[in-house]
Amino acid sequence: MRRLGLGIVVGWLVCACLSPAFCAAADKLPEIVDARIGFGGYFKVGHWVPIELTILGGTRPAVGRVSVLLPDGSDLQTFYHSRPERPLSFAPNQPTKTVLLARLGRLIDGFPAEIALADSRKVIPQRADLDRMPSGNSLSLADGHRLHLMLGGAIGLPANADETLPYQLVSLASVAELPTSALAYDGVDTLAITTSDAKRFQLLQGDTARLDALESWIHAGGHLILGVGSAAQELLGPQGVFARFAPGKLVDVETLASGAALEEYSGTTHRIAPSGRGESVDLRVPRFDRVEGIIEVSADGLPLVIRSPRGFGRITFVACDLDTRPLSAWAGRAALVRKLFHEPADKEAQSADAVGNNLYGYSDLTSQLNANLDEFPGVSVVPFWIVAVLILGYVVLIGPGDFFFVKHVLRRMEFTWLTFPAIVVTVSLGAYFAATWLKGSQLRLNQVDIVDVDSASGHVRGGSWIKLFSPNTDDYTLSLQPQGIAAGSTTPSTTFSWLGVPGQAWRGMNTPSAGADLLERRYDTSPQLDAVHDVPIDVWSSRGFQATWQSQHDQLDAGRLRIAAEGSLAGNVTNVAGVALDDCFLAYDRWAYKLDRIEPGATIEIKPGQQRDGLEMLLKKYEQIQSNKFSSVVNQARPFDVEDPRVPPVVRMMMFHQAAGGPAYSTLHHGQATWTDLSAHLRLGRAVLVGEAPRDHQAAQLQRDGQPLNATDSQRWTFYRIVVPVDLGTRASASTSGAKRD
Repeated sequence: MRRLGLGIVVGWLVCACLSPAFCAAADKLPEIVDARIGFGGYFKVGHWVPIELTILGGTRPAVGRVSVLLPDGSDLQTFYHSRPERPLSFAPNQPTKTVLLARLGRLIDGFPAEIALADSRKVIPQRADLDRMPSGNSLSLADGHRLHLMLGGAIGLPANADETLPYQLVSLASVAELPTSALAYDGVDTLAITTSDAKRFQLLQGDTARLDALESWIHAGGHLILGVGSAAQELLGPQGVFARFAPGKLVDVETLASGAALEEYSGTTHRIAPSGRGESVDLRVPRFDRVEGIIEVSADGLPLVIRSPRGFGRITFVACDLDTRPLSAWAGRAALVRKLFHEPADKEAQSADAVGNNLYGYSDLTSQLNANLDEFPGVSVVPFWIVAVLILGYVVLIGPGDFFFVKHVLRRMEFTWLTFPAIVVTVSLGAYFAATWLKGSQLRLNQVDIVDVDSASGHVRGGSWIKLFSPNTDDYTLSLQPQGIAAGSTTPSTTFSWLGVPGQAWRGMNTPSAGADLLERRYDTSPQLDAVHDVPIDVWSSRGFQATWQSQHDQLDAGRLRIAAEGSLAGNVTNVAGVALDDCFLAYDRWAYKLDRIEPGATIEIKPGQQRDGLEMLLKKYEQIQSNKFSSVVNQARPFDVEDPRVPPVVRMMMFHQAAGGPAYSTLHHGQATWTDLSAHLRLGRAVLVGEAPRDHQAAQLQRDGQPLNATDSQRWTFYRIVVPVDLGTRASASTSGAKRD
């Protein structure tokens, strides 16, 4: 019997050792060996950023997905997952690269991750310590700083190595570093491409994913600077990779003898050196037919700098090679490039010292909007001094008060075993009912929507900022569904995520993460990035969310406008929002036409010479004051109030921040929702009709578990902006004479 028992044990051990589970445990499993956040190791907190992971396969082939765990704007951990319909294949001992899109709400030096294997259903925990990875640590840009990408040869813009300038320039090594998703560009302010070496762009031939992503980003609000000179026939011809971004139909490539126009445009006294054949600089310049956009500088009938609106974004086309001679050796090139990027000179870049100098430590317009959305009707906040007095009274009550009562009134000290818990229970119940009375027992919602409609292209985009107040501790699965014209004629592409506070103030996103909270709470962002699952909200607390969406509309006729006498507008505009709009005005260039209320579908005529006001005066709320110095009444701008609890003034400043003077006026950055600022379009042959919808109107519906959220006392603010093209006549047309033709 002993031998039989021993044989059974040995047989069981042999079978266990040969089992797939035992072998799998002994196998080497896939692991993350490198991680990189953003572009060139730079990114912006609060924005969608690409996270590139390199995963080394194990000893056996495997298929699975990867997830990363990152802090949100409240330092709560949230999962981001790779797409389940696109499983990753891990070849044995071979690296696999994948890119996830995620948002960082805090500064981190590493993050947890998981690799889930489909065949064995095994989840492999990982830890990506960025400072130990081959790609090195990733750096977040300071609040309000801009991120510029450069593809091609150097163009003379300083890379800000000493971090004294308000931007960071990152050079991409190849076209392979261009994202395949438009959302990956979310934190990018400008992408500049120079093309003197046309061979480096051959990989883009047929790579529709990267080109489509770039085009979608531009239409959503991005800025592309494209410099094409000698390689125009190859890159801008009918089959050229950048033909879709050309400002017109390419006719020919010609030689420009003089660089005087660029010298004057750059504002420098430096001359472009001749090429060696007399006084000619021999610039190779493409000629276009039917140029669309604003020609800022031309020479001999050849447009040299053209700024064109594309959807809600824009393209700055430079018709020469900035990265080769003669411009690469020109001392004035840096001034020209700064003008193309809209970057000020070095000394001017340091002039925004007043940003963030306010009572609440706000540094961005979205910080103020976030705070204003935290004001819920029916929810009272108890001042701190009252809380302090009540705590002191409670201490006195359970201490000296209880002692005096049992000793001098009851004269039985042992009764404290009854009085003490009775005081605690009574005070606790009183605090609970008082809090219920002050905070309420209803779910409450505050929501701001901005809906933009481009009548020329039919492109529709929108953004929502949401605060949800929960009367009890609960988990929420939330998403957003655009409604009406905001949804477009096609299925809208939506992103939904958390809302954070920019800056280094308390709870600001530019502060280090504390890691997982004590309860180790976490939630999920859907792989499609359009919903959040099981977000915890504590009792009588609020949590913020934000969403964006893009869609396309088939037919949108918002009117016709043209330039009349003295630069005024003439024509008509139509309210295509599908809802009445109040407090309307039509903005163009530096002017604003007040239109009051416009009914849905109504058309308003703009007559030549019609009364107009300065847009800056409208945004800054100019008021007349008595001047002691001049003994007369003068107009003076009202300072922007960063403590104003109203929502509409903040939203209007977001919509035209640069037109109002930018941070010099508002004392706030506008880096978290830069796309909302349409100031640049006003100078590109576009007029913008602005109006606010009634408070009961829903442009985008917040949903819980796929159903409309039922919230009490909801507050909504919905703003529509309808972009209408303006016929500029000869202003955008280029002459076709005078250049030397090769």
